[in-house]
Parts: sequence; structure tokens; C-alpha cells
Amino acid sequence: MQEILSRESIGSRIRSLRVQNNHSQETVSKFLGMSRGNYSQIELGNQFPTYDMLYKISIFYNKSYEWLLHGQHAVLPDKALPKPTLGSSASTVHLVKNSDFYHYLTSRSKKAYIDSLGTVDISRAEQEVTYLSGVYRAFEVPDSGMNGIFQQGDVVTARCASRISDIRLNEFYVLITHEEILVRRVAAYFADTKTLVCKTDNPSYPIVVIKADDLCELWQVWGIYSTKVGDIVEQMGRQLKKFEKSITVLKKNIENIKTEVIENESDSLPSVH
Repeated sequence: MQEILSRESIGSRIRSLRVQNNHSQETVSKFLGMSRGNYSQIELGNQFPTYDMLYKISIFYNKSYEWLLHGQHAVLPDKALPKPTLGSSASTVHLVKNSDFYHYLTSRSKKAYIDSLGTVDISRAEQEVTYLSGVYRAFEVPDSGMNGIFQQGDVVTARCASRISDIRLNEFYVLITHEEILVRRVAAYFADTKTLVCKTDNPSYPIVVIKADDLCELWQVWGIYSTKVGDIVEQMGRQLKKFEKSITVLKKNIENIKTEVIENESDSLPSVH
């Protein structure tokens, strides 16, 4: 009975948002990429929306997951997260490359291993202006889930989050479990199941749900250092040279055409005896 009431409450809130915003079921179902019939079952409380549907609905109406599910906004618990192991110097920003991921998952608790990682140089002036106090680490972006923000292989610097309540929803985080390292937005926290809903900005990547208890480390992304800038500049330079060469050829062709026109005009003039 509780499950039915829960579905009905969710459907009622979703319907009320649609009515308040003067949208038809057809309009909303097209946005969600589903049939009007299936969407109507959600509003009637006969079907639970998936995580993906909840996310799209929350974006469409600018409402949180928690409000859609429970009628109130999320309150993140003040739960402590595991502390990362530091190297010999707490101020050193160690770099975890994609090639290091497997070893990092298995050896991250060893100080000697952390010391063996490469480092990222952040100037004192940059730290004072841009960074808050805390522990920082750098990570290579492992996939293309955030294309448009940063690319696979870019380096992000991230600040350690010590508590669940530190999380800012819809911000970027590096999430580390026993099995994987992800760079994602944390879109929502479900208090009843103690899970984080994480998403990418690439629609081809699925939403990931992670239990808070499975988090080994959590890092809030603070800076992005693109490794693609040099390639882009070089490519633009090559394109510019091609363009300049094309302009030179075009100018030469124009001059040739002018010469031909002048010669033709001279040939057509009557000769003077």
C-alpha cells in the first residue's frame, strides 16, 4: 500500500507542475522521449519514473529529485567521508593519470605509493587567489562524459570533500569507489537509500547511482587544465596557413584573369593605319 501511495504522490506532484506551467502531456512526453500513454501512467501513479526520467523532469521544471519524490528539497546528512592518504608533503598536489587508475584503487592507502605519483605545480599566488585551504589532488579525465566542459585526458585539480553535507548538487566531482574512478556531476542525494545520483553532460552516458557507503574518496573539481589547447592552437595554425595559401592562389588567379581581359580588349580594338 505504501508503494502505491508513493507512486501516486510522485505522479500528483509531476502533474501539478505540468498544469502550473500550462503544458500538455504531449509536450512533456516529447521532451522526455516517451509516448504520451506511458507518461500518463506516471501522472496517474501507476508507474514509477526512472532515474533518467526524474532527472529530465527536474531539469524541465527546475525542481530537485527530492522534491519530486518526497515533496521537499534534499537535506544532505552531516556524514563524514573517508580521509585520503597524504604524501610526505601535505601541500603537494599529486597527479593520478588514467594509467594509474588501477594501482590507485588498490594502493591509495599507502603513503609511499602516493609519493610515487607525479605532481602538478600550482603556484603560491594561484593557490591564494583561486584555491581554498584543504587537501588537493589532480586527476586525468577518464572518459568523454563531460565533452564541452573538459575532454578525455584533460587534468582536473580537485579539493577533498570531508563530509556528505559538503556536496554541492550539480557541481563536478571525482568519485572514487573500490571499483572505479568517475568524473561526474552529483545531481541528487536520496536520503532513504543513501545514494548519490551522478550524471554526465553527454546524453549517451548513463546515469550512475552510487551508495554513499561505497565512496572511498570524494573530490570536488576546482580547476581544469586542458591538454588539448596546444593541439587546437597547432591545428588553427595549420588551417591559417592553408587559408593564406588559398588567398595567394586566388590573388594570382585574379591577376591572370585581369591580364587576359586586357589582352582580349586590346585584340578587339580596330587597328589604326
